[in-house]
Amino acid sequence: MASKKSPIKNLLFIFGSGIIALGVVGAGVIAISNALSPSITALEPMINSANRGGKDDYEARFIAAKSMEPTFKVDDRILVDKRVYESSQPQRGDMIIFHPVEKLRQQNFKDPFIKRVVGLPGEIVEIKNGQVLINNQPIEEDYIVDQAEYTYKPTKIPDNYYFVLGDSRNNSYDSHLWGHLPENLIFGKVVSLYWPPSRAKQFE
Repeated sequence: MASKKSPIKNLLFIFGSGIIALGVVGAGVIAISNALSPSITALEPMINSANRGGKDDYEARFIAAKSMEPTFKVDDRILVDKRVYESSQPQRGDMIIFHPVEKLRQQNFKDPFIKRVVGLPGEIVEIKNGQVLINNQPIEEDYIVDQAEYTYKPTKIPDNYYFVLGDSRNNSYDSHLWGHLPENLIFGKVVSLYWPPSRAKQFE
């Protein structure tokens, strides 16, 4: 488990299709400061969607494990687009939220996971000498710090399945241990990190 549903830390007040206020509540005071500006920017996809009437297009979640470090740290707040894959397919590099596969459910995992898409349907994935190889070619991964200390023999990814890994390669329970991820278990893509404000950013 690596992701749990979260109320937006700064509180997003939505009435009908309009945004009323975004701020920190303390002693009955609502304020928006320059310090929160990065978080507000990171939440723009949700704000814009809400203004168009799409109140259920996005979901706020928090990071509950270390498997995606250094990209995400425990207690980071992220914004998830739940509709993006209705009109497109997951791409390599996407950070996705998904329900546990059958093997994980048998181990009593119930909460959604967050991992990064590394291998796509039909590709051959292999891990050796610390590198991920796709169709026998190494891929560039500038988001990891420590290379994998394990190997994974060449395996073809079935149609409608994906190979996903945590950015913290040696501290992640992912496809190299429990297998390929069925597409129908994916329910969202991480589009921004909105808390803490000092690290807030949007993702492609």
